[in-house]
Amino acid sequence: MTAVGDKLYIFGGQDPHTGATFNDVVMCDPGTKMWNRVPVSGSPPPRHSHTACCFQGHRILIYGGAGEDGPVGDIWVFDTELSEWSRPIIKGQAPAPREMHCGVDAGAHGLVIFGGRTSGGEVLSDLHVLNTESLAWGPGLQTPFARCAHAGGSVGSLGQVYFFGGFSGDGGGDRGAALQSSYK
Repeated sequence: MTAVGDKLYIFGGQDPHTGATFNDVVMCDPGTKMWNRVPVSGSPPPRHSHTACCFQGHRILIYGGAGEDGPVGDIWVFDTELSEWSRPIIKGQAPAPREMHCGVDAGAHGLVIFGGRTSGGEVLSDLHVLNTESLAWGPGLQTPFARCAHAGGSVGSLGQVYFFGGFSGDGGGDRGAALQSSYK
């Protein structure tokens, strides 16, 4: 779910019973407590387990996730004012396609992507930053923490992002791990 102004948006998802994936956009107006399907122009392929964040005030950036053929590594942008999708040209070396990763909006520093899972089931430990002004990937880095299905957040005043929970894929159970990464 992505907050844009005073509205909440959800893109895509998967039916847990049939495995069908979706590429629709629904919007909730908390003031009226009503959900509505948004008619859109263009659309990314259906997916689930992706990252979505608000950027440039009224746009939603979608990265990665999994479609019917497995994990993807593409980026799409939804303009909530025009109700249209676009696929921007992204510079730099993109991370490997992934699902179940975490994306954290680190403000002026960009979108931080950490971990996730490949089509072969490998749980990833890499961290990447997409500069949302220049739409360019910075160099990635490896961390000692393989993680997927985790949560993350940014403390802008500290210039840090935090990730917690999820699982590592090593059979060790849900131990929970926190990774603090400074982006100053």
